[in-house]
Amino acid sequence: MLDFEELTAKYDKSKTNLPILSGSPGNAEIVFDRIVKQANDSLSLFFGFYDKNFYSPIYPDTEICSAPNPIKPFIDFIERTGGEGVVNVISLSKYIPDLKDEKGIIGKLLSYYEKYGLESHLNLYKMLEDKKFEIDGNPINFLFPEEGMSYWFSTKNNRNNTDAVANFGDPKGNKKLREIFDYHMNANTQKVSLA
Repeated sequence: MLDFEELTAKYDKSKTNLPILSGSPGNAEIVFDRIVKQANDSLSLFFGFYDKNFYSPIYPDTEICSAPNPIKPFIDFIERTGGEGVVNVISLSKYIPDLKDEKGIIGKLLSYYEKYGLESHLNLYKMLEDKKFEIDGNPINFLFPEEGMSYWFSTKNNRNNTDAVANFGDPKGNKKLREIFDYHMNANTQKVSLA
């Protein structure tokens, strides 16, 4: 029987259109890394909620979704694209702290980008109306490579726990998340100055 990492690698390689439940911290970390590795030109992340019980085991050093080296997948992405890749982030306004605060993923991303003069490759947007980004009253997070068939999607369930699903072979799902992201980026966000 395949363990979760082997199963994920198999579905990723074959681009199987089958949802993979990834609602545990260890599984989410495996899926997150694989999806980031698929991005060639750009990567988009919507950050709609923070569940400390879910993210802390993966990302123990910070208050917001960040790992011991929280942005390693993003650093790998930038290095793999020769510094040309773009990361687009939409966040609820309450999760955009002082941009110089390196406790959160946004602060750490910005610090890395500034260190290597790559600020123009990070687009950060804050929601103007945070409540508009919910499904059935539940907040959501998602991550997808712009040009791919994959995505990672998580939401809070009725028991206030985090449920997450990934798919490595669903171009329609990827396109739908891209459309949702683009809609909100254009209609319900304000670009944050990184200067």
